[in-house]
Amino acid sequence: MRGEYIMKRLCAEIRMVSVMILWLFSFTAFAQVEAPDESNLTFKPEYGISFDGATTYILVNESEPFNLDEFTLETWVRFNDIHENQVFMNRGAAGRDFTFYLYDRVRFLVGSDEGYTHANALPPPADTWVHMTGVFTYGGIKRLYYNGVLMNENTTFSYMWETDHPLYIGALEPGLRHMDGELENLRIWNRELTDAEILKLVQTRPENENIVEMKANGLIAYWAARSVEGALVRDLTGNGHNGVFNTFTVDESFLSFKPENGLAFDGETTYAIIENGEPFNLNQISFEAWIYPDPVLHSRTVGFRGIVGRGPSSEYVGLYSTSHFGNHIHTSIQLLADTAAPVPPANSWVHICGTFDQSRLKLYYNGIVVADVAAAGDLIGWGDAPVFIGVASDTDGYVAVESQKFVGRMDNIRIWNKALSEAEIRNLLSVTPETENIAAMKQNGLLVYLSSRAIDGYMLTDLTGNGNDALIIGDVPVMDWSLY
Repeated sequence: MRGEYIMKRLCAEIRMVSVMILWLFSFTAFAQVEAPDESNLTFKPEYGISFDGATTYILVNESEPFNLDEFTLETWVRFNDIHENQVFMNRGAAGRDFTFYLYDRVRFLVGSDEGYTHANALPPPADTWVHMTGVFTYGGIKRLYYNGVLMNENTTFSYMWETDHPLYIGALEPGLRHMDGELENLRIWNRELTDAEILKLVQTRPENENIVEMKANGLIAYWAARSVEGALVRDLTGNGHNGVFNTFTVDESFLSFKPENGLAFDGETTYAIIENGEPFNLNQISFEAWIYPDPVLHSRTVGFRGIVGRGPSSEYVGLYSTSHFGNHIHTSIQLLADTAAPVPPANSWVHICGTFDQSRLKLYYNGIVVADVAAAGDLIGWGDAPVFIGVASDTDGYVAVESQKFVGRMDNIRIWNKALSEAEIRNLLSVTPETENIAAMKQNGLLVYLSSRAIDGYMLTDLTGNGNDALIIGDVPVMDWSLY
């Protein structure tokens, strides 16, 4: 049986060759940079407000002053890495309000519920300070400047509606598309600045600024490294648009323990498979696992990575991570619904659970709902299509996709024949593995329970006694497979 699956793996690798070639071409294109013209510069910042690319951001809760018919955003930017999708300033969901960000290119976006447009330019090299300005005119034109030089103008009309969305600096929102580098002298103006005004700002050192005069000329908010006072990021205009420096974390209020060890998934060779998936042809279901994400799951290029689930890739049921438009953990129920939340911080244990009750699809982190969508309908049965752990399945649901393996650790992987309630999930988190009653859990709908404490050769033994054991596939020896 193990030999059969090895052959299937080889076939899957062959099918993935063309996909990988296309990915390499796109990655090469993305790596293009444009050295900005520095002839206008009289200085560069020595340092700025630093962001770690994964957890840190600034929240400005004031919203009404940024509902503008025309405006200008400006900041000095220094990237640590230009290959990651990252945001400098943002209001609203992706494609709404305004966003100044890097995604292939530096983009200045303005949008509403009716759509968005942006001005864009190739990114500057990493570790290079560049002054960037985005101008939005009353006529809906977007302009992007580097160091006072116009790089691109988008004349396609767009407008920004009035909202109550907060302003995020250094991230799209907590946990998504975090800035990796430094920002300095971030300013928002309530009007369109001219080319000459932008050039003057680029060439004026902070110690020579006249902020009172700048306010009279339309400056409504100004943040800089010198305005950081502990967690407070003071608005230098005195208008009171102060920010709070935050770190994205996952609430641990309902945890009584965390795994000590776990099953190590290297993202290259290792995964597991419950070969007969027939017991999982259900209309209600819950998937749960403790995960310890590797930092690579926060990378823009990591793509789709299976956690636990089954079915053809287009009709997947289960949990997975992806980097598409921000790094998320998803729970998916075939074509009925998919919902997601930001990938939890790397190198830390978090309990995730996806539940479906034929009405709602929910995703929980540590017993707290982080995503909830309508999902009315029944699931499609796939006969004996297997359950994959640590990898996603291909278009027919029977073969692992070699490039979609999970990276990090997992433990206490369980599937239930019901949608667990919030109270039930929190109760599970309050009981340590040493004191849990598996017989009672089985009576309550537990179908399979896989753990690092139940490895027998190349087999993960199902602790429920239901016989849903998982075969370990991979070149990593069993003695090294549970490394921690």
